[in-house]
Amino acid sequence: MKNKHLILLIVFLIVIKIVLSVYFFDFKYLHPDEDDNYSIAQHFIKTGTYPMTAFHGSGSILLYQQTMFIGISKTNFILGYWILTQAIYCLSVYWFYTLATHLLSPKRALYACILYCIYPSIIFHIGAIFAYENITTYLLIFNLGILIRVCQGEKIKFYSIILFALFVAISCLVRGHLLAIYGLLFVVSLALIIKKYVRDKINLVYFISMSALSILLVCITYYQILKRNEQIFGVKIISTQLGFEFLQGHNPTARGSWMGSWSKKGNALYEYVHLNIPEIDSLNEYEASQKRKELAIDWIVNNPFKEFTLTVRKIAMYFLPVNYLALPYAHIYNPVTGIVHILFLLFIVQLARGKIVLTPVICILLATVAASLLLTIVFFVGSRWRFYAEPSMILLAMVYLSHVFPDKKYQ
Repeated sequence: MKNKHLILLIVFLIVIKIVLSVYFFDFKYLHPDEDDNYSIAQHFIKTGTYPMTAFHGSGSILLYQQTMFIGISKTNFILGYWILTQAIYCLSVYWFYTLATHLLSPKRALYACILYCIYPSIIFHIGAIFAYENITTYLLIFNLGILIRVCQGEKIKFYSIILFALFVAISCLVRGHLLAIYGLLFVVSLALIIKKYVRDKINLVYFISMSALSILLVCITYYQILKRNEQIFGVKIISTQLGFEFLQGHNPTARGSWMGSWSKKGNALYEYVHLNIPEIDSLNEYEASQKRKELAIDWIVNNPFKEFTLTVRKIAMYFLPVNYLALPYAHIYNPVTGIVHILFLLFIVQLARGKIVLTPVICILLATVAASLLLTIVFFVGSRWRFYAEPSMILLAMVYLSHVFPDKKYQ
């Protein structure tokens, strides 16, 4: 009976989340970055050519082009996106519960679901804005479950392999940095299988099939992006953003977070770039990106101690319990986020002490946190990048509670 009450509470929290999303979601505008991409797609539809830019991940440009070709207005696209994200969110609660049962008892998995449903970034800070993380993070939860099942030696259905690969390709199309996250997940999963966590050889076949199909679909989806950018800059690149963001994360004025618009005079980064790259304004976007990347590498090589302290600062900032945007509440320390972060860090301490056993499930969940944190260290602290790790952090925080409070006491 108690479990039924918990399930009803979860359903109630799902409804609350959707109601909040209706209230706070802007059904007229995309995210500013995506507005830029939408304008690029409109330019192509009107002129048949692209402007000289490949700054953001260009996958969404292709998506917007297709919607324009078939006559879907921007307003209808945003409405369709909202409906899709709410549907995937509802599915993600079940996927999260299934994932939790690999680590926790069924009742505790329901507690974890409640925490997932009230998590600030999910229910409001990212969950109530136009951000493709509202799709990609939820699909990542499904894919983590598939990877865990394979690494534990379970048999999976053929359609699960297809869905896994499709979700990887869709996610990487709209968010290019997921290439790094899935790349690390594949490496860790392969290592687990090779080290004989799994004795059933058929699971290696599953893993190879999933990986090969994922890579194939990603290559197919990225072909047009590479071709488009080669036409513009003469080189096959995903985007020009890397050099710009890399320099934001590694320069003498860097503070570990986003430094604001690099194109505005008076900005510290703007002044630093123009001082060290006098010809910057005469370069195209790709050339400017390469120069900025070289400048960042040069600063790292010549300032190892400052780079070390900056890295420590980024890691500390990563675990601050603040969330993305949703002004005026963006920079308030949220107690729910804070508690989960503290419990997660205590989990890491106990894991390092050998008090908690490192299992394949924990390895895979930690890989998502490591990949998210790596993006922070390479670039700068971004709460949307942390969003990918938050479901895993919630689960591992619950594992720590299970370690501290044995079953009889906890239930």
